[in-house]
Amino acid sequence: KAGATDYVAKSAVSPERIGHAIRAAVRLGDAERQAAAARAAEARYANQLRGLASAAVAVNSAEDVGQLMGEAAMHACRITGAPAASVRLAEEVAAELSHEGDDAGWYCAAGDQPRTLSSAISIPLPGRDGEPVGEIVLDVWDQRASDGVVLDQLARLVAGALENVRLYRAAQRAAQARDD
Repeated sequence: KAGATDYVAKSAVSPERIGHAIRAAVRLGDAERQAAAARAAEARYANQLRGLASAAVAVNSAEDVGQLMGEAAMHACRITGAPAASVRLAEEVAAELSHEGDDAGWYCAAGDQPRTLSSAISIPLPGRDGEPVGEIVLDVWDQRASDGVVLDQLARLVAGALENVRLYRAAQRAAQARDD
């Protein structure tokens, strides 16, 4: 049986050279693991952005405020992997926009609306004046740095859709007042 010294000149084999080769192999293995992790993070972020695009279509296609909030909650879960989410309106916004029973949108991956969220994280829905018009509340999930950025964008998207509903209803009231 041939050993390493049968293939490499004995004068070229030394503890220092072997140590150098082992350190290089370890560094190469670390670099390969880091590259695989970076590729996985990139693929996850790309999926989140596709989910955000899908959420934009769903939220802007909603026929009422309750459906809008339900779509936003569902997409928040799908984008982040959170088990449950809720979209809640601020009291004055709920009074202006919602009908009875549709001032909160729920989504739960398990199917049934949870009674409470075990450890909630809240993302405000920014209004035009800087004051929040509501919030997206997520149950605990394995948060990643990209989740916050994507959820902030989802919150802006939902807030914009709610503002569109407010403006549309104000225009309808003005047209009705003008016609009367």
